[in-house]
Amino acid sequence: MPIYTFKNKATGEEVTEMISMAKREEKLATGEWEQVITGISGFISDSKSPMTRAGTEWKDKLKEIKKNSGRGNTINV
Repeated sequence: MPIYTFKNKATGEEVTEMISMAKREEKLATGEWEQVITGISGFISDSKSPMTRAGTEWKDKLKEIKKNSGRGNTINV
């Protein structure tokens, strides 16, 4: 389920809830709450390259493809 942040129009209180889209629509329809658009957080990033993440099996598969592709191939392994 998605996570939404709402702000109470009267009090200024902000709450974050994990609710369905239907429940979100019901909450907004009351007129007491407005949705607050927030940035995405909680993602983890690292500096590994896609080739490193793919592992040795992928490199072995590329070597096999290069070997069987014939002359003039441009596959970098």
